[in-house]
Amino acid sequence: MMVKLQDICKSFGEIDILHRISLDIDKEEIVCILGPSGCGKSTLLNTIAGLINPDQGDIQTNIEKIGYVFQEDRLLSWKTVYENIRLVDHSKSAEVLNKLIEEIGLKGFENYFPNELSGGMRQRCSVARAFNYQAELLLMDEPFKSLDYFLRIKMLKQLINVWENEKSSICFVTHEIDEALLLGDRVIVLSNRPAEIVGSFKIETRQKDRKLNSETLVEIRSQIIDLLFESGNSI
Repeated sequence: MMVKLQDICKSFGEIDILHRISLDIDKEEIVCILGPSGCGKSTLLNTIAGLINPDQGDIQTNIEKIGYVFQEDRLLSWKTVYENIRLVDHSKSAEVLNKLIEEIGLKGFENYFPNELSGGMRQRCSVARAFNYQAELLLMDEPFKSLDYFLRIKMLKQLINVWENEKSSICFVTHEIDEALLLGDRVIVLSNRPAEIVGSFKIETRQKDRKLNSETLVEIRSQIIDLLFESGNSI
């Protein structure tokens, strides 16, 4: 087990954000945290990262390296795609880095600067940089939020391609149901603030074999929507 959260609670001032969150993340597993905007998903991710201390509860982890992909790409504007990716680990050979660049869909753009790339391409570079760091756990905070629907789906497929080779554990925060269904080995559903876990769904189908119109995913999607409406929430 990579991470174990037990009864995590967190408040900011008089606002309760997280309430008794218990969650495990296993090795080489993708866990998607799904919930309405503003419910505390990012706070939960920052708690896992050790950036925020919980008010109550316990966190156990045996992880030495954690990577983080934010909603913004946070690339260095004066460095090229290749240089931005190499920045976190200078020990990798050019062959290894170029293979990663090709897997994430940026082949041919190695020498481009961030201001010469589209938003989607900058996020691909950010994801590749995180994988190059070779973190045991990769935290992703709605990294494709600013992209249109079809580009998000394309980005998810490229993320899956890289993950199948790198096999980091991933905790992926989103408020998009389709993203969670296509990516997660498990989908954890949070209520509105203060966030509680109201549902957990394990998806056995291999990511590359999933189709949103399959009977399994359609049924899980329906259950997730019901849970959100039952708790007075909407995505």
